[in-house]
Amino acid sequence: MFPCVELRFPLARYDTMIICRQPWALEDTSTPNSNHLWASVPGARWEREHKDETSSEKEEERDVHHHSHSSRGKEHHHGQQKVWDVVHNEEAVPKEHKKLFVIIPSFEGHLQEWEQQMDLIRASLSRASDCSFTAVDYWTIVSTAKEKAMFESSLTRLNIPSMYLISFHIATLQEALVATAGIQNEVPFTNKNWHQSLKKTYGCLFASGLRVKDHCHPPNGDMCFALDSESRLLRNTYCEVASMYVLNRTVFVNNDMSPTHQAVVDASRELLSGAGAQDDAFGNFYAMEIYHWFWDTTLVQGFLQTVSLVNLIKESKFARLSPYIEETIWHYAYIHRDVWSYNFVDLKKTLVTVVGADKYQAMKLTWPPGEIMETPMAHLQLISIEDANRIGSMLSWYGIRLLRCDCRAGDDARQADALQAHIDLCVSG
Repeated sequence: MFPCVELRFPLARYDTMIICRQPWALEDTSTPNSNHLWASVPGARWEREHKDETSSEKEEERDVHHHSHSSRGKEHHHGQQKVWDVVHNEEAVPKEHKKLFVIIPSFEGHLQEWEQQMDLIRASLSRASDCSFTAVDYWTIVSTAKEKAMFESSLTRLNIPSMYLISFHIATLQEALVATAGIQNEVPFTNKNWHQSLKKTYGCLFASGLRVKDHCHPPNGDMCFALDSESRLLRNTYCEVASMYVLNRTVFVNNDMSPTHQAVVDASRELLSGAGAQDDAFGNFYAMEIYHWFWDTTLVQGFLQTVSLVNLIKESKFARLSPYIEETIWHYAYIHRDVWSYNFVDLKKTLVTVVGADKYQAMKLTWPPGEIMETPMAHLQLISIEDANRIGSMLSWYGIRLLRCDCRAGDDARQADALQAHIDLCVSG
């Protein structure tokens, strides 16, 4: 139990907030006057910067830890810095979660990795789980009817108990497009990224029974969890991983971008052109260092109503792109954060709080450069096991129980083991 102190704020609908020390921070944040505080309130947890109303102008100009999120949030300017007063939009977040749709795009070349993932899911089905969803469905979206038959045959061989088998589904991209967008003709294959993007987005709508043209409602509790077919469950269940995430709805973002990441962001800006992608609204950050792709089903529906991927892919100026649609969706959610109520947290500032500025910079320069948390296991050589544990503790604190586990370097095995002990799911390798 971390030390907490009770404070009272004039916060909408809540008189009392319990402020807890961040156990992963280098600095002592256990006192009420500290700059970075954690607020725990019924039904939601998020990090909030506490500023004493009587503090000096210098105190007010401190860096803010949060780029966030609310319909009641107000923007202020202190010099060149933009600050959000974050007020949790309780009405935007469903009090009960309904269904979780795990969306796994795959193809023949990843059949073996997919089989391994399905086997790990099968083994997890009988485990006790801290699950806040009423049901979990696993949807694999493949490219062709031939692949569908191949994957269905493989699923049969896994001997999943009949009581659970009804939750496993395999569909083609074309089936998803017909049902959700009325697209009868096959969409041209341009590149892998476009194909993956279509599978994850239209696959999400297909799984949840929504159509693009239907009226888009606010969040209703149904969520899609998109992940790649080579992901690997280490412990617990997919439902528990998702349930921990939705407590905070954290999206880690970083404006300390490499040229590669900037190119990904620029592609998203092109896709969202005409949809509120001005500089301030769009958010000039990279949001894919951590693959936390948990989306409200109606968020995906609203995104596809705004950005018709099946039409854009037919236009040469968009077909030439290699989009990472996960990035684009987070910018869409950021533009409309008054509706979707995700918490956008500055990853660089958070990591500097955890390991210090010097170690952050050393990790950033380690190969592959600029990917501290996108390929985290490759960036641990110059930090201690204690540092790695603090990073893992920070992720858990924010409800993040997944990471990429590949790209391990040979001389940092103990640090990698320490970090991996804090997560339940290795994604994308």
